[in-house]
Amino acid sequence: MGASSQLSQIPATLLRSASFQTERVRRRLREEVDTELTRYGLTLREYWVLVCLVEEDGTSQVTVAQKLGIDPSDLVNLIDSLEEKKFVQREPDPTDRRRRILYCTTEGRAAEPELSAAVRQAEERALDDSKAKQRKHLRKLAKAVIRGEQDA
Repeated sequence: MGASSQLSQIPATLLRSASFQTERVRRRLREEVDTELTRYGLTLREYWVLVCLVEEDGTSQVTVAQKLGIDPSDLVNLIDSLEEKKFVQREPDPTDRRRRILYCTTEGRAAEPELSAAVRQAEERALDDSKAKQRKHLRKLAKAVIRGEQDA
């Protein structure tokens, strides 16, 4: 079944629905990126944590969880996995023994550029039917929504 015949099977009301549209885009991107990251033994959320630490090393677990919108208890499992891969290490906060500070390891920092390139390629494949200008508008819209979320 071709793309246009698949579209004709979807109710027009849903095709006009922003929630339906974004869910379909999200699912397509997630499938493609997950497939790519699996080749590296990583999940998408682990990749997100790694990127946060490459860009802002020495960050608390709570801060990373807030930035990514991930439940702190879920983040613990992600960090455990990244520690096993030798990409991340956590240390006690010298000023507050209850807190843990996350650091990106040399291995994690070295892996990030290749992982980021693989993610970009997967995203491009997922959106391959879109024109560059449409992808730019999608990214601009997503940034505006995220900014609005942070301002709320």
